[in-house]
Order: sequence, then C-alpha cells, then structure tokens
Amino acid sequence: MDAEEYSVMARVESDHWWYRGLRDRVVAELESRVSGDVTILDAGCGTGGTLVTLERRFPSARIIGIDASPLAVAYAREKVGGSIVYGSVNALPVSDSSIDAITSLDVIYHDGVDEKSALNEMVRVLKPDGIAVVNVPAYEWLRSRHDLAVHTAHRYTTGGFREKAKAAGFDILRCQYRNSLLFPLMLARRLMQRSNGRTKSNSAVNPPSLPINYLFGVVLALENRLTRFGVKFPAGGSVFSLLVKGAR
Repeated sequence: MDAEEYSVMARVESDHWWYRGLRDRVVAELESRVSGDVTILDAGCGTGGTLVTLERRFPSARIIGIDASPLAVAYAREKVGGSIVYGSVNALPVSDSSIDAITSLDVIYHDGVDEKSALNEMVRVLKPDGIAVVNVPAYEWLRSRHDLAVHTAHRYTTGGFREKAKAAGFDILRCQYRNSLLFPLMLARRLMQRSNGRTKSNSAVNPPSLPINYLFGVVLALENRLTRFGVKFPAGGSVFSLLVKGAR
C-alpha cells in the first residue's frame, strides 16, 4: 500500500464504520468456535486495529500479529502488546499446526502477495480443524482509485474464492458477499469516479462526517444481524469467508 494509507488506517480504524462492522462480524464468527487458551493469528495485521479487538474479546487467548510492512508493524506496536512481528503471509514465520484460528482481513488481494502461497501457509500453520476468517474485495469491475492506493492485484467473486480456498486444502463453512446493504451507494460512487475520468489513486477510508459514520455503522450492524439469522445477499463490496482446515 502507499505509505499514506497506513497513516490513514492507523488514525481511523478504531471508529470508522467499515472497520468496526468487519471486526464485529469476525468476532461473532470466532466467539462461537474458539475459547479459552487458544492461539489466534492475525495474518496481515496492518496497523493493529483487529489485534486490539481480539485482545479485548479473547482475553485468555494468545494473539499474534504479522505484517510485511515495517511501518504497519510500528503502528501496531503502539496500540497493543503481545507478539507482533515482521513477516510475509507468503511464508508465515509460524510453526506447523500451531494456530487455532486465523484472521486475514483484506490482505491476500494485495500486489506482492501470492494468494496461493498465502492460503497454503494458512493451512500449514493451522491445527487440525482450525479455522480461518478471510475477507477480500469483490468484483474486478469494481476497481477504483482506492485500488491504486492500496495496490490491489485481485478482486474476487464468491465462486472464484471458493475454488482457491478448496485448492489450498480448506473446507468452506461460509463464503458470501458482505457490505451488501450499502453496495448500491458504493457502486454509484465508483461510477461517478469513472465518469469524471480521474485515475489518480485516492483512499476510500478517509474519515467520514460523524452523521454518515453513525448511519453507515447502523446499516452495517443491521446487515451483520441479518447474516446471523441466515440471510444471504446476492452481491456486496466484499467476499467474506469462514474456512476450516480440511483433512487431506
């Protein structure tokens, strides 16, 4: 990512509606599946926002953060203690079958990440029946100036991501679109950006106004609740997957 993106992320991720909504969804998935003295790895921890949430919600767990950016690691270490190390998701510096759960949120789509290696590495380090929560951006045709800023190499469909996860050795517990209720607004914004002909990179996670941040947060919280009741949306801005290490 552009260096400025890490600065923006570090500044806004604790309160921004998008990050809060994603972390709430992740925690809801993990809480029903892990507890006690487990080890949770945030593979591509960025500037530490997810680590803060994991430490707070799973106080008995050992939380590990890994990121390939020294700048991101420095920001993360300012926010949390514990084990935060420099390393790539392409070759995780973690022992085989040592992790109970992995979170990897908007990581493997980046330029410089080998998605096949990253998924294979997650399988390698997970314990038998260990789980991984993976979020990636949806649809190649949704590319925007934000993708330039964060160095996006791939965007996904649910079907395409399922195939990649299965090939790595995962069984699929859940793979569906998220950020769906706000998807029409996202699509409209992308179309407006294209119509003005600008190609300069530009972050999409700059702080919104307080009313917009609150309103979008409420909408995403509603979507998370509907998802827990089994509602599946046909489209969305992200692909959200819950994976389990399969038996080979």
